[in-house]
Amino acid sequence: MLPVIIVIIVGIVCIVISVAGMKRTEETDTENNTAEINRITDEYELNEEEIAVLQRRVSDKISGDVEEILYNADQSLSTMSNEKMMALGDYAVTVCDEIEKNHKEVMFLYSMLTDKEKELKALVSEAEARSAELKKANELAIEAYAETEPQLQPEEEFGEPEETEFEKLAEMPVQQEDNTNDIILEMKRNGMSIMEIAKELGLGVGEVKLVVDLYQGEAK
Repeated sequence: MLPVIIVIIVGIVCIVISVAGMKRTEETDTENNTAEINRITDEYELNEEEIAVLQRRVSDKISGDVEEILYNADQSLSTMSNEKMMALGDYAVTVCDEIEKNHKEVMFLYSMLTDKEKELKALVSEAEARSAELKKANELAIEAYAETEPQLQPEEEFGEPEETEFEKLAEMPVQQEDNTNDIILEMKRNGMSIMEIAKELGLGVGEVKLVVDLYQGEAK
């Protein structure tokens, strides 16, 4: 058993020594390569043609990058501009719709006001026509009443004023007055007009009308 353990330990030690040696060799090779590269770089100098080529390549690279950046920026700005224009277009459509709606409402109100104005004018014209009709009817009524009202006899110029019918009636004897009144009323009941009674009895129209009105008032 012991020999086996010793063999295993010896194997492990050999492996460790081998790995350490390989690592040291790799580090040495890396250091040598770096030194060689530095030496070659220090010893190598670019000529004018190579410098021009490098400058051209750098310039082309920068130009390409700048163009790409500008293109991307232009695309971004175009996208943003289109979005803003679309939003502005939608807002403009909304504003136009509101303006159109308000315009229609204003026109509707104006139409209503115009109709009301026409109705008011029609009512005023109708009221004026009714007023004219009433005025005309009133004038006709006054004329008709004036025609039926008893006419007073004018006083003779430069002479004694004639005795009025009422004074004549007052001067009549009481018995004669009662008889005359009865006759007037009887004739009126028989359907005779005041003018016919006055003409038949030789009395004035006013006298006959006074008697008729007086007795009709008492009868009521």
